[in-house]
Amino acid sequence: MATQARLDIARGAQEAFMEFESLFRHFWWLIFPFFGMFMGILAMITSTWRSRQAMGLIKSYVEQGKDPPPELLRIASGESEYAGGQRLSGKHSFAWTFVVFAAVSLGFMTAYSMVRFEQYAFAFLMVGVMMGVMALGALLMALFPNRSGE
Repeated sequence: MATQARLDIARGAQEAFMEFESLFRHFWWLIFPFFGMFMGILAMITSTWRSRQAMGLIKSYVEQGKDPPPELLRIASGESEYAGGQRLSGKHSFAWTFVVFAAVSLGFMTAYSMVRFEQYAFAFLMVGVMMGVMALGALLMALFPNRSGE
């Protein structure tokens, strides 16, 4: 009786492993979006930390009666810069995002058209449409900036 129970447990563990292996085999590509989301969250956290540090330094300058450096004010305001020191404005940022999403959408739609009669073709279609919607959103944000005048 105990031997049968052990065999059932071992068989169940093997089936669970095979289900996980099958799940991983079918959805391995989700590693990339999860990594992208992780990197986005990490960027938001570090940006917030950088802004708080800058605000603390600005506060110490003000308490001493000195004017804070303009670079410190720029960091606190959250403006991003290229490596060359050129400022990346919101409108240009959204235009670049549009170009990237449109290119990715075009790539997935091309992949869909190449394998449209296969069983898995809907995945390419779904990602292509989703990236197209994201590109449209970025285009709208670039064409109609918010009230702060970006």
